[in-house]
Amino acid sequence: MSTSGTKQELLEHLDRLTRAATPETVGSFTTMRVAADINVSRSLASQYLNELVRDGLIVKVNSRPVIYLHKAAFEHFLQHSLPASEYPSMTALLKSVGVGEAKDFQKAIGYDLSLAPCIDQLKAAMSYPPYGLPVLLCGERGCGKARLSRLAFEYCHNRGIVPPEASYARVDCAAYASDLAGLKACLFGDASAPGVLKRVGGGCVFLDGVDSLGARQRDLVISLLGEYGRSVAGAQAGERARLILGCSTSASASKASPFGRIVPIVVSVPSLSERSVSERIDLAMHFLRAEGRRVSANVRISRGALRSLVEANFAENVDGLKSCVINCCSHAYVPGSKDELVVRTYDLPASVLGASAAQKNDDVLLSCEKGSSGQADSSHRASMIEGLLQAFDRLESSVTSFGEFTSEAVGHVREYQDHLNFGGAAANPRALSCERVLNPVLEEVGSAHDVELTRKSSRLLAQCLTVQLRGNGVEQLRPDQVEKLGRLHATLSRHLRATAAIVDQLSAETRTALGAEPDLLCRTVMMLDINSSVVAKRNREYMGIICCHGYSTATSIADAANRILHAHVFDAVNMTYDQQVTDVLLPLRRLLERYSYCKGAVLLVDMGSLTDIASAISQATDMELIVVSNVSTGLALEVGSALRANESPEARLAEMAQLCAPAFSVTHASNHVDTVVFCSESGIEAADKIRRLFSESLPTDTPVELVVADYRELAEHGLADPTFQRGSVRAIVGTMDPGVESIPFLALEDILYEGPTRRLDKAFSRCMDAAALASFHASLLKHLTLQNVIESITILNPEKLYAEVSQAVSRLADLMGQPIAPAATIGLYVHLCCLVERLVTKTPIEAYANEREFRTAHAAFIDAFRTSFSSITDHYRVEVPATEIAYVYDYISSKSATREHASGQVEGSSQQDE
Repeated sequence: MSTSGTKQELLEHLDRLTRAATPETVGSFTTMRVAADINVSRSLASQYLNELVRDGLIVKVNSRPVIYLHKAAFEHFLQHSLPASEYPSMTALLKSVGVGEAKDFQKAIGYDLSLAPCIDQLKAAMSYPPYGLPVLLCGERGCGKARLSRLAFEYCHNRGIVPPEASYARVDCAAYASDLAGLKACLFGDASAPGVLKRVGGGCVFLDGVDSLGARQRDLVISLLGEYGRSVAGAQAGERARLILGCSTSASASKASPFGRIVPIVVSVPSLSERSVSERIDLAMHFLRAEGRRVSANVRISRGALRSLVEANFAENVDGLKSCVINCCSHAYVPGSKDELVVRTYDLPASVLGASAAQKNDDVLLSCEKGSSGQADSSHRASMIEGLLQAFDRLESSVTSFGEFTSEAVGHVREYQDHLNFGGAAANPRALSCERVLNPVLEEVGSAHDVELTRKSSRLLAQCLTVQLRGNGVEQLRPDQVEKLGRLHATLSRHLRATAAIVDQLSAETRTALGAEPDLLCRTVMMLDINSSVVAKRNREYMGIICCHGYSTATSIADAANRILHAHVFDAVNMTYDQQVTDVLLPLRRLLERYSYCKGAVLLVDMGSLTDIASAISQATDMELIVVSNVSTGLALEVGSALRANESPEARLAEMAQLCAPAFSVTHASNHVDTVVFCSESGIEAADKIRRLFSESLPTDTPVELVVADYRELAEHGLADPTFQRGSVRAIVGTMDPGVESIPFLALEDILYEGPTRRLDKAFSRCMDAAALASFHASLLKHLTLQNVIESITILNPEKLYAEVSQAVSRLADLMGQPIAPAATIGLYVHLCCLVERLVTKTPIEAYANEREFRTAHAAFIDAFRTSFSSITDHYRVEVPATEIAYVYDYISSKSATREHASGQVEGSSQQDE
């Protein structure tokens, strides 16, 4: 065997080994193993392996012994690209792609979002001495109760709460719904074997589906729970299993309420629809990666398909989503295409396709690599931390100044803050509760230091504190990150002494209010968040206040102005519609007292009684008061610029009033003539003949323009086509819909079958009165016969073509075993005449979205169509492609569905009348 052949054989063999790898076998992929498998010397195998490492085809792990892995195959297994070809250890390799870092509850998607309250309850129940507290997990089928119970056991094992040899067991109570003896034997054992409560050795037992138990079986479990209410000490306590019960109903339901009354902790597990959007995205991506791992392929999914998966409702919740993803991947899988698996919208099941309306860029493909979705709150938080540390690196390297560093760092904090407020982050109940407790704390500390600490700061502190208390604070960072974060905090404290003093007091007050003190990361983030308010307020002579009618009008204007000005210039006071001026005096006075060190205050108000507010509060302050009415965002920016620059606003008020004076413009109705567009897939000439039929039917001097357009140009360019620039297009009339968005299409066959319709009248209603429309109807019915239409749309002999098509359609109906709807027959004649002409002129339709699936699913229809049209294809020496047959099938199916729907409505109406 040649040298290159041996090297290639080695690479292929390592590829096979890696694809079949498991965590237990991966450690055996050594030089000696590979050399023995392909029957070469160890030295030659080592040489080839190292050459392949340099070529970037395999990965080298410098453990003892050294391990080699096929790079592409291992990337498929991890569903993540590997940034390097050599790693000091397997731990370092896995850490580089974020694998292996999560423990117990952290493995659950949404552990820090919608599942956080559930996990907090489970942690408390499992940790409670001496053998935990029984827990009842309530949630719909497939929402993840069994997975939470297993993670609860892992939590106990990782923290030494249960003995090292303890295990986990799940009992399917539905199997014992009417078998009392079997349930007893399962739980407590018999002469042949011990029960599950003893076998787990002090571990966890999950009784799944307790709501399915019969009355006697339910009483047995309740008696078992009653024993857990009696204290047991010593070795017997260590052997007692922790009990977790699961039911698919609420705790108040009749079959679950007996357990809910005796179990001390009831946990409500959210359904899939109650999970946040970011969680549902991460769940879908997780299942897609699992399928990619199964088929050893990189998985990508279109935006439209992902959105449909995320917005769909599944009866089995998370399990239903998982099954749907497997279904999609099996549909999209192409044997032999081992490198990539692409899931598009048409791969979704029919029940999911209608879950979401189509949007722009739905065909853009997204990578399913781990971390690519990047929408969970934890990833936003990680991005903020990484951004802060990178900015600090540049400060320490003297690449940036301290001012530049703080500006960049505040930007990272603001991005995370925006995510919490506007980015769809889940409303964590624990974080919301903390926020309510912290709101008065921040107000008190801000008042003491004459600094405005907003509710956004309160929300940021509550979120950071909640994440910290769930065990995801500084202790989860790498040691080098913690050390660098300490230096960053020390640098900020040294430069921002006033801000550091506020944060220290805030930390102390938080400890008093919640019993927990913010950690190093939390204090650093808060220092950056509130520093701009501290600097801005301490150096400003005038303060700004916006007061408006409405629930959040003032807040919105103030927030917009502060963001554009990159400084906290304005505070807001909202005056709701049921309040009087006297109701807003108290918050105004508090603001004036807080900023008593300022020389004056500028009050921007909107209208009415607020314009006289200065006289109501002038007795409460010695500050200069300037009131400006008719506030707008533009006026706020002009005033805010002056306040930020410490200019006297009084000197510029006249100039500002002139700059912000309202302007207006009037756009008169256009004189564009109404236009109706005609098109046909048979070409411009056929479209023009149809136009002439309509033109001859219109009353003289009707102010409407009838124009023709190329069907393919309309289908390709849509509203960007020049046809739509010439006037107000009221409708498109033709033999096939070009699919132009927002422009109604009137099918010629529908007009032939139904006569003039309301949709047709709507197209001409602005240029004709009722009498003219009636005249148009009569004339159109005279000119628009099937024979005339066929003569208009084909260059072939219309009489002969019509007879041939008629015979073929009848034959097709016989072969199908069912009649074709009358509405479809007329349209079919028109469509098939166009089809024959397209084939004769060699311009067939060559594209159909699901051609491969159509060939497989409707092979019988394809054969029937070709058989029934064989005389036409033989006569004109043409062959009908599957794409054209697919459009005929879709047309017949759509018309049949319309007929069934209409007949159903008529039948329903008749029954109602009876």
